[in-house]
Amino acid sequence: MPQMVNGFGTWFWGQKNTHIVRGACEHCHGITDLKSYDTRLYIVALFLPIIPLGRRRVLFECPACQRFRSVKLDKWQEGAAEARANAYQALETAAPPEGAIEAINGLRFFQDGATFAELAPQFRAQHPADVSVAAALRDGHGFFHQLDEAEEIGRAILNLDGAFEHRGPLARILLRQGRPDDARALLMDAVRERVPEASGYLYLLVEALEAQGRHDDALEIIHQAQQTYPEVAADKAWNRLRKLAEKHRMSGKAVKPQVMGAPARTAKDRSSKWAVVLGPALVVALLLGYLWLCYSRGQNIEAYAVNGLNRQYQAVIDGEPQRVPPNRHIPIRLAEGPHTLAVPELGIDEFTFEVDTGFLLRPLREPIVVLNPDQVAIVCKETIHYTVAADEEVDEIPFETFANEVVYTFTGIHFPFQEFPAELEIVESKAKRRRLVLLSELGPAEIFAGLATNLSPDAALLNLTRRFHYDPEDLQCLSMLLQMMEPEAFLAEIGPEVAARPVFVDVHRIHQSLMDKLQPDHDLEAEYRGYLDAAPGDPALQYLLARVTEDTAAAKQLLRQAAAGPEPFAYAFYGLAYHELIFGRFAEAYDYAVKACELDPGQELFLYARDQALMALGRFDELLAGIERDKDGVPVEAAGACVEASLLIHKGLPEEEARAAFGRFLERERASGEWPEGAMDGLEKLGEARCAYARGDLERYHAIIGALSDAPDTKFCSAMAAGDLAAADEALNAAEETETKQHLLLYVAAAQAGEAGLSGSHLNAAVDLLRAGEREERFLAGCLAGEREAGVDRLLGLEMIPDDKRVALAALGTRFPADQARYFELARTLNYEVEVPHYILKGLLGDAGPAPEPAPDAASVDAAAESPAQPAQ
Repeated sequence: MPQMVNGFGTWFWGQKNTHIVRGACEHCHGITDLKSYDTRLYIVALFLPIIPLGRRRVLFECPACQRFRSVKLDKWQEGAAEARANAYQALETAAPPEGAIEAINGLRFFQDGATFAELAPQFRAQHPADVSVAAALRDGHGFFHQLDEAEEIGRAILNLDGAFEHRGPLARILLRQGRPDDARALLMDAVRERVPEASGYLYLLVEALEAQGRHDDALEIIHQAQQTYPEVAADKAWNRLRKLAEKHRMSGKAVKPQVMGAPARTAKDRSSKWAVVLGPALVVALLLGYLWLCYSRGQNIEAYAVNGLNRQYQAVIDGEPQRVPPNRHIPIRLAEGPHTLAVPELGIDEFTFEVDTGFLLRPLREPIVVLNPDQVAIVCKETIHYTVAADEEVDEIPFETFANEVVYTFTGIHFPFQEFPAELEIVESKAKRRRLVLLSELGPAEIFAGLATNLSPDAALLNLTRRFHYDPEDLQCLSMLLQMMEPEAFLAEIGPEVAARPVFVDVHRIHQSLMDKLQPDHDLEAEYRGYLDAAPGDPALQYLLARVTEDTAAAKQLLRQAAAGPEPFAYAFYGLAYHELIFGRFAEAYDYAVKACELDPGQELFLYARDQALMALGRFDELLAGIERDKDGVPVEAAGACVEASLLIHKGLPEEEARAAFGRFLERERASGEWPEGAMDGLEKLGEARCAYARGDLERYHAIIGALSDAPDTKFCSAMAAGDLAAADEALNAAEETETKQHLLLYVAAAQAGEAGLSGSHLNAAVDLLRAGEREERFLAGCLAGEREAGVDRLLGLEMIPDDKRVALAALGTRFPADQARYFELARTLNYEVEVPHYILKGLLGDAGPAPEPAPDAASVDAAAESPAQPAQ
């Protein structure tokens, strides 16, 4: 059944071949004029016909309840044609009365009044004396409102059969003609005879009299009906007629009948020809309007430009400069089609990109375009649920991550680069809302982990490589790439930045280290001397050449030149500080490190050298002052809290004060509720272990740390503190990766314990690891393996960080007992940091014994060098 809501839906338009009959609606059962007609079904918009769906025949439409039946018009016409053919055939074959009646009723069913009017006289002529055929013809004429013909046949029937069943229908025909007196004459005999069926005709007679304003006559008939048929007195319909007659008796006002209806009438056709034209015209107009809307929306698309870098840059979009702030977005306007983009500051030459939001669906989808000029910004689409009930379960919807592309097109976004509102008015019990988020100020590790998980490792690597080329001085990004890429691929990736000028020092430092490992035969000194010859006096290249030159004296001279130039170079001071630090000249190392920090305060290498010198000089208050703290003076990080506890003990304060300081950190962290269950207990034990070790209580340290974790590194430290060499060996054998200094430490301990097999195996393990290292480590491996000879001064000048060098010197002293005093003495000097393995190593090195020869100065070491000195990374 057609339906229409607010002027939209499907409905009929136009009426032809209309037929109206008074009767009871089969749906609401009300007495009314039921209309049948030919029409056309349309898709309707704003009550106007738009698209025709087919022609239909509506049957018995009720004006009260608006319900009806309908069939396809072609099926109806086929049935009507068949009924006409049957009627003609019945006449031609002189069908018996039953066949004639069936043919007559078929024409009536298909409402074919014209054919009925044509053939009715012929049927009457074929069956002049058959009452049943005449009755069918009488009823047919009445159905088609041919009342004169119906009256004539009705009276002819009475001549053949005067029964009430024929007088009643004739009386109704007379009533429809507005002749109540004639009808009354036919009915009175049946009333006097108390024929039950006559009461219904009396009711119609009363309605006809009231329709003419003859209310006295109507009341007379009502009184007679009540006398003859007692049940009428209690009937609501009869009482309604009585009250109407009494009400209008004096005025003589005519009352519209309900059951009889108006006299016979016909309905005019309502043409739908204009609708056939209007529909396509409206469709075309709407289509053109929609197409124009699609086009106009495409000329003014909501768009944003995003910056994924930590610095501002100017993007030139279609020749117009747009300043994009760091890690932010700005609104812009774009049109559908090709555009040009260039970012000269980032070295991005002009190129063309395409905006495509889908022409036909554009107004429905409401697209938002995000332009990513640097192609490293990370945009996320976040979806949340708003619910009426706080405890209603909803599906979790993860972030959708987008990166590395120039243009993104989003649909269904409610809050572009906005926070979700805390509350939202929704129609249903729950609703989804989406927003765009620009992930900003993330570290390289977070970027890689997020993109690798949500996109792919290749996408994460591409994003980091782009970031690196935009900012080659981003050491975190550089280090992350070094971890994630194969060394050969990494060297190829940083190649353009190695060739770039001005020099990116950290890129070159890593380039030198990798080349030393991967291509040991490559002459790095010649490579960098060529760079310096091309740019004489460049302090960065002087420093970098100093790192790889085989002439140590010349290397130190290059560092002094770089530090003494018109623009002192921070790395040169760091190189000098590092050189002094590894020889145990801590005051000089501190002075150089401070100068490096003054030139570049945030460089971690410089801070490391300064703090190492402060530790060696025992200037613990300055180290304590350098720990990052909150507003209450409590260290921010767990590592800082551990260092604070150790330093307080190094100052000579009671262990209780150190543990109380660590307790303040624990108290704050417990209150935060951010640590997993049980983690705080482990952290508390770690603080106790650090305090015990700082105090030199190895027995307590072993007891705490041994129960804290089953990790091989932890088990190794615990075993060495307890002097359990077998357990230390077992821990290293269980570890997936080990460090050179662990094997060298166990080698020294086993050698002193007289366990030759154990010491030999770990010396070999250490040598194998050293062989895979840089040039200085390979040099040490050859000496420990007995494959090369080197003077004591050269080995004392090993370029290794103090933490590793103190263990290496202990191993050299054990391996070459003739020069043990000198090796052990410098090892004791460098064993200033009271962290593992300080006390373990202290026990292995023993007392100083006879005064050793003084540590060599730079000149003597330079003269004795047999291999170039390499600063640690």
